[in-house]
Amino acid sequence: MKKNLGFLFLTAAIIAVLGFSGFVRAEELTLTDSNSLSGAVDLPEPIVEPVAPAAPTNLLYAGYRVRRIRSIWTASTDPVTGYGIERAIITDLAAMQHGPWEEIGTTSADVTSYLDAGLPDGAGYLYRVRAYNGELASVYTKVMPAYTAPSTPTGLKVGSKHCGQVDISWDRNAGPNVAHMFGYIVYRDGTAIAGIPSYAIHIEDKNVVAGSTYSYTVAGYNAAGSRSFQTAPVSITVDSCVNPARTR
Repeated sequence: MKKNLGFLFLTAAIIAVLGFSGFVRAEELTLTDSNSLSGAVDLPEPIVEPVAPAAPTNLLYAGYRVRRIRSIWTASTDPVTGYGIERAIITDLAAMQHGPWEEIGTTSADVTSYLDAGLPDGAGYLYRVRAYNGELASVYTKVMPAYTAPSTPTGLKVGSKHCGQVDISWDRNAGPNVAHMFGYIVYRDGTAIAGIPSYAIHIEDKNVVAGSTYSYTVAGYNAAGSRSFQTAPVSITVDSCVNPARTR
């Protein structure tokens, strides 16, 4: 009996010390819309890790021009802040070996083309593009080669070995980028009259009128169809074909 009374006195003392404020009735615990207990510490919002954007696609070369190359691509399907364009020079055309990649420019999110200008004649490059969203970058597009137009041919000569025709010749393009050459185009008075392969450096123009004067130029072109500047024009007056008088 004394033990029971001692326990009751001890319990009453503990309750008196702690008070009743530390006790919450079950009916006071309610759930909020966020499934947390009202009056409890709010849970932190879930952390969403940023994700790199999808890569742009369909990298194409919209124009091969003298000393410049324009590339275009299809925009990333994700939100982006811009695009980065990288280039590597082709050092061995046959083996498709190239130098190191370097970023040569950037565009804003709404620009999906880039003009690479100030390039040397007959040069070969590889290009690739990737999208940025802040500090995050996508993977690269597929890589494709592109070439500037070849250098202008030199040594243009016109003459007439036979009456009623014009002989046109020039020097073969040389240098480290000659492998990019595909052929030459010959112009008469500003109009293209012949396209010939790169190993040929001479043609005969027989579609001329004796006694008429013509002006000729030549340009080189590569496999993409990019043409060099034309040579300075060289003119000639076609000899007449006159049979010598018959004597008796």
